Amino acid sequence: DLHSFPTRRSSDLTNEKMSGKRLNISKLELSQIVNELLSHIKERQCKILIKRFGLDGREPSVLEKIGKEFMVTRERIRQIEADSFRRLAVVEKSDNFKAIIDQAQREIIKGGGFYEKDALREALCPQASKLEKHQLMFILNSAPELKFKKGSLKMNGFWFLKEHDVQKEVLRAHHLIVKFIKENKQPVRLNKIVEFLQTTECKKFFSVDKARSRAKTICLISRQINNNIINEWGLRNWRIISQRGSGEKAYLVLRQQKKPLHFREITRLISANWVGEAALPQTVHNELIKDKRRFVLVGRGTYGLSSWGLISGTVKEIILNCMVEAGKPLDKESIVNYVLSRKQVKPATVIVTLSDRRFFAKNKQGLFYAK
Repeated sequence: DLHSFPTRRSSDLTNEKMSGKRLNISKLELSQIVNELLSHIKERQCKILIKRFGLDGREPSVLEKIGKEFMVTRERIRQIEADSFRRLAVVEKSDNFKAIIDQAQREIIKGGGFYEKDALREALCPQASKLEKHQLMFILNSAPELKFKKGSLKMNGFWFLKEHDVQKEVLRAHHLIVKFIKENKQPVRLNKIVEFLQTTECKKFFSVDKARSRAKTICLISRQINNNIINEWGLRNWRIISQRGSGEKAYLVLRQQKKPLHFREITRLISANWVGEAALPQTVHNELIKDKRRFVLVGRGTYGLSSWGLISGTVKEIILNCMVEAGKPLDKESIVNYVLSRKQVKPATVIVTLSDRRFFAKNKQGLFYAK
């Protein structure tokens, strides 16, 4: 059985609502609201809704299972559920109920006019228990101002304002985003997605003031795409997005920090970014050594990315590479700067290497060349 609890004073809720502050929804308030709503419908309808939404603390039941229990078809249970919410849409609501729905509407507007199901529950009631999540879902379904689009294999369910039916625009834009990412064949930043959408038939839906929030919300709703720790969006099964393995995580950490790091620091940052997935220094080091295509040893135990223009090898080999690229003798400062931009060594080390007459010489103008 559900229990009734005293509500907060109406004046307190009104003040919070008017100020626009986030509500502090408690277990007592949710239980009270649910009881008030259920009191407006018949006993049989009440029992069905309790099972359908898990309002007794159990898992929500599917239509077919409830139908068998009540010896009716699943379609009949769906009709009873729909009839119940039509009834609840017109009954007088408590101040508690109105305050929660007002907050939900503000969050939905902030998201661009729609909001992913679980994200909205988290925004309204952070760290909610299983029962509180079920209660909140029931309360939101009872609001005539809101409408819910059920999830599919491609997208999670999402809420939107009934007066602004955005279902078609969201589904169309999601299809275009997935196609864009697939054709791009590599992760992209959100601003690139926004720029793309503003060139499509959906450009009116992505007006300047709402473009970013709407594009981000669609990406968050998607079951086909996801983002990594540096906020790049790509297909969920891409390793750079799923972030599987120490190698991928090390690669993302270096891109996040934008500078070479010792493998022990890389290990520490992996553990910090992926909580609950502690990394081992030796495992990370082995991945860095093994993947010479992406990682470059630039100092003792220190690695950077080849995409930064870093070069592996000794200081002598890097100087020789510099001279080959230039195709002409170079002054000492240019050579030192080149080496330091590609390997973590002291300037004196470069100068000492340049003085090795077995490999380098100086012309009359004081410029160095390879023998």
